Amino acid sequence: MDAARADRNAAAWQRFPTPGLQASSDDDTTQAVLSLQQPLWTGGRIMAGIDAAESRLEASREQVGGVRQDVLQRVIDAYAEASRRKAQLEIATRNVDELRSLQQMIERRVRQMASPQADLELASSRLAQAIAERTAIAQSLRSSLAQLSELSGQEVRAVQLASVSGALISVAELDEAQREALNHSPQLARLGFQQKAARADTRGERAAHFPTLALRLEQRENRGSDIVATERSDTRLLMVLESNFGAGFSTVASIEAASSRAQSLGQEREAAVRELRSEVADLWHQRESAQLRLQSAEQTRLSAERVSASYNRQYAIGQKSWLDLMNAVREASSAGLAVEDARSDVFRATWRLADLTGSAAALLLAPDTDARDPQS
Repeated sequence: MDAARADRNAAAWQRFPTPGLQASSDDDTTQAVLSLQQPLWTGGRIMAGIDAAESRLEASREQVGGVRQDVLQRVIDAYAEASRRKAQLEIATRNVDELRSLQQMIERRVRQMASPQADLELASSRLAQAIAERTAIAQSLRSSLAQLSELSGQEVRAVQLASVSGALISVAELDEAQREALNHSPQLARLGFQQKAARADTRGERAAHFPTLALRLEQRENRGSDIVATERSDTRLLMVLESNFGAGFSTVASIEAASSRAQSLGQEREAAVRELRSEVADLWHQRESAQLRLQSAEQTRLSAERVSASYNRQYAIGQKSWLDLMNAVREASSAGLAVEDARSDVFRATWRLADLTGSAAALLLAPDTDARDPQS
């Protein structure tokens, strides 16, 4: 962005007088010319250059905003994964503790010849599976925390469990969400400013067909043995009319090139609009689907926990088999993990939508409000 700002300043300086110094020497004669030339009319070339530089500066600002948005999307994904794994680790730990308690119970029954050895082997197998699952979840949690640390630039050792506020998404319909995303998209704003700069370049190239008018002040100093005193110094004020058509048809080719760049950027922006609308629609539907899955998973978890507790009591009085109890415990744990999967999907889709539509900016970012898409 510093380079773009320097280009903008350089373009603005084109409106000011241009100093010049020429010196020549031939045998015993030396001549020096000090000049100051102020452009009066350039056919719009200077203003076109300023407009192009201003647009490129705004485009560079939007590019920074696009990088921020991309980083935030990655932070959302990493946080959602870390929160999911943290909750699942608690569930997996409780499952291991419960299976270990059941293993100790069935081990006592086997020693007392009240249960077969196969029941103990089944309990040991399920416990080993649960421990392996807990280890895998813990490793995923460490990886997510490491990714968060990398993205945030500081060490992240723990996260809070993810929750979603109902007011985070300020729109109620998909069409409105798509419009908000288009209005807050740094990528679309950048492409719009780049297209505006290309159009300014086209105007500048067309202005090259016209002559430029300038006011020129010259101070000439002549020194030599043949130079008389009255010719040693000479001050002139001139009106200068200059025209530069370029080599061959290069000016025409430059106009066509600038116009083609503007058209290409317009087509790229149209494609980006379609892609963004599709992304918002996908996230919108993912969020709705995840919310339904979360409700269903919550009900399934409650039912599975009640069944597991009931089977535990019924096994004690001989109405359920050991296999039934083991399966009920596993189903209760799986149902709890499924709840956290759905909760994480709701969190991820909601926050990504909030980021794209600008709702998350007030909470997480200090947005740049001085530059917006000129196309909107």
